[in-house]
Amino acid sequence: MINVKTTIKVNQAVTVMHECFPSVKEPWNGKDVAEDIIFSRPSEVKRLDYRGFYAVILEKMTEVVTLASVRIFGDKVAEVSLIALRFQYRRLGKCKTLMDAREQKLSNLGVEKIVLPPISSVVDT
Repeated sequence: MINVKTTIKVNQAVTVMHECFPSVKEPWNGKDVAEDIIFSRPSEVKRLDYRGFYAVILEKMTEVVTLASVRIFGDKVAEVSLIALRFQYRRLGKCKTLMDAREQKLSNLGVEKIVLPPISSVVDT
């Protein structure tokens, strides 16, 4: 049974993701890619299989401030595929807070390496 509070929070995460990134529909099935990633939806088609993705959410009071999509490969490597931060919270250290907490949690799970796929416009970051 899915917890109602969790569902509301995850739906808020999808909203934040759409604030930060344009909505992308998968041509194969017409589904929203951000929703599939955040909800960790499975698929028989390998490139559409989002099992193993986790949404790490930082909230202020009851509002989702920032989130990161993390995919864990085995027990040693994790990839941070997407990070979304609401515009009004930028330059306030919220993303760093989220990343520090995520790093600590992954370390507790035994993950040794975290991969951040580079995007040319943010390589310096």
